[in-house]
Amino acid sequence: MDNSINSRIGEIRAYYFKSKKANILFAEYMGEKPTTTSNWINKESDVKGGVINKILDKFPEVERAWLMTGKGNMLKTVAEPSITSASDNRLKALEMVLNSDISAYKIWKETGISEATIGNYRNKGMIPTPANAKILIGYLGGIKTGAQSPPPSDNQNFDFERIMQENTEAVKASAEATNRSMLIIENFAKTNERLTDALFKMVERKEGDFDKMEQTFNTREAYLQEVRDLIKEEVKKISLFFSEKGSRRAMAAS
Repeated sequence: MDNSINSRIGEIRAYYFKSKKANILFAEYMGEKPTTTSNWINKESDVKGGVINKILDKFPEVERAWLMTGKGNMLKTVAEPSITSASDNRLKALEMVLNSDISAYKIWKETGISEATIGNYRNKGMIPTPANAKILIGYLGGIKTGAQSPPPSDNQNFDFERIMQENTEAVKASAEATNRSMLIIENFAKTNERLTDALFKMVERKEGDFDKMEQTFNTREAYLQEVRDLIKEEVKKISLFFSEKGSRRAMAAS
């Protein structure tokens, strides 16, 4: 049986990070590259005093004597492994995603975090942002405990308040733009009715002022174009609003 310090570092990694991407999680927690932490386990020459001190600093419950010599117990006291406080929940969220069998599509539908982002967590080992970590812990924690959907509670950190606030702003902006468009259309209808009546009266009276008729037609057409332009501007405002919302969410999810 291998009793080297490398193997003992491997035991620490296996104890605290129980997932297929254990080395990525371990490296993130240690503030190192995955190749570096992998070398600690596979190459004795890479394990120096600074590495040992860093490991013991990150895992204070690990016995120094055990890590150095292999004698005694690995832990000072037997307890469930926990790294949540030090990792700000981001590693916990990543580990939960990696260990979950729930499809990226379903996670997206339930949390709003895109399939591409979930794929990056699972395939590239990217660490979730603090905001996404809270959502994922709330959602996956609720699934694990048998809950049908994560309740909007502080305990599960599912940020329903933020999501509802964003949606409320979007609906409000859309409603305001729609109301403006409706006012434009209403004003156009009234003006169009007035201009049309004027044209019919001119025809009925058989007035021969064709210049005046042409001017009236041109006025009507100009107003039509103005209405079209104004409505286009309202549509642009709505599109820009949702585009900015989507960009902010994409940046938060990356």
